[in-house]
Parts: sequence; C-alpha cells; structure tokens
Amino acid sequence: MVVMGQPIWLNCSYDLEYEELYSIKWYHWNADSDAKGEFYRWIPKDFPPGQMFPMSGIHLDLIMTIL
Repeated sequence: MVVMGQPIWLNCSYDLEYEELYSIKWYHWNADSDAKGEFYRWIPKDFPPGQMFPMSGIHLDLIMTIL
C-alpha cells in the first residue's frame, strides 16, 4: 500500500545470466482519474538510455536512479 503524497522506492532486480537486457519500463495507473501510462524507461542501446515521461503525481529523482 502506498500513502498518497509519501515517497516510495521502486526496485527492479533481475538476473540475465548470459542474455542481453532490452529494456526496463515503469507504468502508473491512477484509479481516481483513470490516467495511465509509461512514466520511465531505460533502454541500454538508446542515448540517453534513461527517459522520463511527465505524468501528474509522479516525481522522479533521477539522481537516485542507479542502473
């Protein structure tokens, strides 16, 4: 459960063994407004690899993004 207005930490842990990572994507759905969509993606082959998409209520601290 997330308390509205309080920060949360999202974590994606993976073990690819010998495979190559294509992408990591984060999505948000707001039940109150039915707004939904992608708010962050990381694709290693893109430049820059991290891309943020503005969404109401989502505030990313990219300094804390460690990939």
